[in-house]
Amino acid sequence: MTSFGQLNASGTTLRAEATNALVNVNLEFNAFARRYVNPPLEYADVGRHLATARLREAREGIQHAVARRLGALFKDATILPQTPELIKAYGLRASAISRTATANPRGDQSHGAFAGAIGADATTLWAAATSGWSAIQCHLLACLLARIWEPTEATSIWVEIIDKRKRVLKSKLDEEGELDQEVLLATYGDISRSDLFDWDASARAWLRVADRVMAKQQTQAKLIFDNLDIPVNSKPDTYDSVMDAWASSMTQMEKLLCGVPLQLHSGDILLGLLSWHLYPDMKCLFKEEQTIKQNDPILKDRGLLTLGLEPSPRAASGRQSVYWALPLAHLRFYGRLPVTKMRSMRTTDRDRITVDEMLWALISSYIQGWNNGSVPTQSVLQFVGNVAIELHYALGYDRCNPGSSEKHAWLSTHANPSHPSWLTMLSRICFQYKDRLHEERVRKLQAVGRRFHVGFEAPFSGMFNVETYLRAGRSRESKIELLREIVSSKSGSDKTKGSNDYPYLILCQYFYAPPKYDGAATDTLGIFEYVTASPKSNKAGGAKSDNKRWIIPQRPPLLGKNDVEILEQQKLGILQQQQRETIEKQWQQMIEQRQREILERRQREIESMNEKAECFDSNKPVFTIRKMDKPEFYRRQRHHPHRSSDAVMVIEENPGRSRRRREASGSVDSISMHSYTDSGLVNTTKYAVILGSFNTEGRDNVVLLRRQDRLPQDRAPVVIIQRDEQPKVEKDNIQVELTIQQIMNLFQPGSVDFVLCGADMHSPHVTLHAMTLIESLYTNMGNTTIDVRAVQIDFIRAKWIKTALEQASQTKSGRTIIRGLDAGPPPYFHADKVSTAVCFACIAMMETGSYNLDPDELQNVFGLCASDSLYVASCLLRDPADQSEQSPIVRFTGNIGRAGMAFMVPPKDPEIRRYDLIDEWYQYDHNVFTGVMEDCFKGTTLHLSFSDASQAVNVNFSGGPDVEAYFLETLVSVYNRGDWIAELDVLGSMAHPNLRHIYKNCKADSMSNGGTMISIDNFAEMLVPPNQPGIVRAEGNWQARLAAMALCLAKGYRVVIKGPKTCLSCALDASKANNTDLGRDKTRQDILMII
Repeated sequence: MTSFGQLNASGTTLRAEATNALVNVNLEFNAFARRYVNPPLEYADVGRHLATARLREAREGIQHAVARRLGALFKDATILPQTPELIKAYGLRASAISRTATANPRGDQSHGAFAGAIGADATTLWAAATSGWSAIQCHLLACLLARIWEPTEATSIWVEIIDKRKRVLKSKLDEEGELDQEVLLATYGDISRSDLFDWDASARAWLRVADRVMAKQQTQAKLIFDNLDIPVNSKPDTYDSVMDAWASSMTQMEKLLCGVPLQLHSGDILLGLLSWHLYPDMKCLFKEEQTIKQNDPILKDRGLLTLGLEPSPRAASGRQSVYWALPLAHLRFYGRLPVTKMRSMRTTDRDRITVDEMLWALISSYIQGWNNGSVPTQSVLQFVGNVAIELHYALGYDRCNPGSSEKHAWLSTHANPSHPSWLTMLSRICFQYKDRLHEERVRKLQAVGRRFHVGFEAPFSGMFNVETYLRAGRSRESKIELLREIVSSKSGSDKTKGSNDYPYLILCQYFYAPPKYDGAATDTLGIFEYVTASPKSNKAGGAKSDNKRWIIPQRPPLLGKNDVEILEQQKLGILQQQQRETIEKQWQQMIEQRQREILERRQREIESMNEKAECFDSNKPVFTIRKMDKPEFYRRQRHHPHRSSDAVMVIEENPGRSRRRREASGSVDSISMHSYTDSGLVNTTKYAVILGSFNTEGRDNVVLLRRQDRLPQDRAPVVIIQRDEQPKVEKDNIQVELTIQQIMNLFQPGSVDFVLCGADMHSPHVTLHAMTLIESLYTNMGNTTIDVRAVQIDFIRAKWIKTALEQASQTKSGRTIIRGLDAGPPPYFHADKVSTAVCFACIAMMETGSYNLDPDELQNVFGLCASDSLYVASCLLRDPADQSEQSPIVRFTGNIGRAGMAFMVPPKDPEIRRYDLIDEWYQYDHNVFTGVMEDCFKGTTLHLSFSDASQAVNVNFSGGPDVEAYFLETLVSVYNRGDWIAELDVLGSMAHPNLRHIYKNCKADSMSNGGTMISIDNFAEMLVPPNQPGIVRAEGNWQARLAAMALCLAKGYRVVIKGPKTCLSCALDASKANNTDLGRDKTRQDILMII
């Protein structure tokens, strides 16, 4: 048998001849890996604020062993420098971050089964601190790689440099014959790729926590570096490049900490300070010299870092900030290897942003069509914010209609509105950022949104157009002025000098209420006003004359026989025929008097505007309006000349059929103008409606008419446009698209009726639906960050938004809602209106910027772990009777200590303890309930653990060896005084058909009832059920009540969750209403538990 070989006296080296023996006996590294080194004093608070499970892992677990092995492999003064100041400074910064309560919370009872997973993940940091200075330097490298590379790429780099380092050490052993003992053990030991994946994940989680604490300095540094274009280094070999960047960045940071000023020559030091959260003061020499004070107390009065004079020539094509390119030989199994990858520290590539910042970037893209530079961006945002909140009320999202100041009151404090909508989201973000446009980060996010997100149509579905204003504007004269501006944009080719017709006419219809006869209600009457769109040129000299208007009142209808009878029966009874005629004549005179007053006043108003006004004789009308509700279509007309100085113009209306039945009265498709002289008819000109409509009854209507081909004298002068025969109107050279300045001037609150504006508004863009759901989901998650690449997501392809739309469009009966005229506003996709599966799919996409998961595959997911974030279904963290409004998902700082994105699912058939042994008879009494509630489950606790079962989630397989997302079988276990009771499926129980909630404010004592009930005072009495209904006595213990609900439903019992003010009689009545044959076990279903 081969001997062990010779060991030297100190026991620190092993000679080469002993190597084979060492391998043959499989000398374990475990004893060495578990060695604990007292950490530097500067790191003490890291361990002091680390969760118990993480502290144990960092001192005794796999992460500690990895730190020891890496420290031993790279413990070589020839490749890594001695950096005592850097190690000390990094410990001070890490301890300060760990002491921050908001970034590193402590788990407590409110976190339930997840209490042990709460808090910042500093596992690798503490493992390194307790493994020696070389291990700390390895942690610094882990932060470097995690800062710029994707998880699978960083892991591949670790595999490659470890493999190369082992080859170097083995070669050294062959040449020199000896190695340090711990180096030799590390060289022949194994570090699995999965362990390195977890090592990287822990460092990555720590970076996110530290980024939030140092957000101000981190953001400032990134904005500066975005102006650079500099590589980490240019070495082509991965091992050489990484080792050089690692050593160089630590050396330069050490010099800065020692007070030595540095000139920037490569990007490694910049990558280092962003990764280690150490911020020296900087002197920037881009366009002019500028000293930037970072005010970092650790680097106060230390070295000054000077950034270069000019970026490299390649920056002309787009600056990359700090970038790094490496050939990766271990990234995937198949294909041409190595795979060359390049990553950048540019904000658009590697940054994390808040949800509000993402919404701002998307809204910048949304309003891009309006924000063209003609109007200041701040004014555009102010207008969009004002209009959005007006539409919020106009569309009926809030039933009340407060004053303008009250509408905008909540926006000033950025509080949540009483009934939020996609419009309030739009308003809030516009008002939040309109006064921050001077901030560089805000401007960069604006540019990111415009560049990387496309697909929005015009803001507000393009509803702010000429047609909308003609329908919803409150000022008749403003409408006329707008149409005149539009006509003025038309070239002069249509203008005919000296003729009696006009290329364009404006037709107005407005209404007045005629006087009532002894309180009788009558319909409003209309006045038609024909307005020249532009002044006509005189025959001599071509000078323009004033605009002109013709006012034509609608002939009032005669009182019908039934009208008179109804009107007078209240006073005199049945009238004779002559009395009827007298009443009708008197009423007609009153109408005519009212008309004359209106016409005279209107004529004075027109003349005050320096325009001519002519009135037709209302007693001798030139046209008649016919209702379209009669089966026959006919028209009577009377030509009654209205003479002006040189000609007669008769305007007659051609009523056209409407497209909608409710608009059958008064629509106009075309009119004809006849010009007369004393010698007779000269010509007839036909006009067609090209802008506006007469579809708004009881309101001012303004339309633009355009002259069609002139009719010859022998043609019939009357043109009737039948349905589906609307004339084609060419709109060449007519400027009908409003500029943003015109829109802002016309559609100011108070100037238009926003109810009419939104009447034909299309459903919001899918992206706006997605934005509102994201906003509501993340509202109570604090400053949670998401991947900046979420900005470029095409939400139309997002599977979770499709499912959300389907869920929101279903009524309780399962019928699809189709929005009609009176169906109310488009739905608002609030997070509590969709399933938890939709929420988790949305979070997965926001966390990565790419995962597009089908919610149908996430139905059983109750928790999601990603880097430093733990997302949990809120139903697992509260009392089952809690009715308070909460987000369906709650986020905590923490993780489960595993790499990748873990979707936590319950076991298929959760285990439940059985009390079927005879020696357990003493554990259940089943005493009669006396009406006294107390907590008999004080020893109940919930715990989290994991089985070995996992399954990869389909996120577009990349061919690599690392599983980036997976389902993880997770056990939520209930214990009573340390004894295991069962595993729970809480989320599944929430949708159980045997579950019933009852909340009433009963006047009777809430514990009173009309029958015998059994007190359930422990889990044995619950799992060995009584014959009578039972009531679980766990007053104020939400964990026990939650466990009781899940257990009882799993056993097939009927369960009633009783509100605190609900009496037991009502609870029993509710249970009877829910007693349906839904379970397989008839006996168990007859068992009732009230919780």
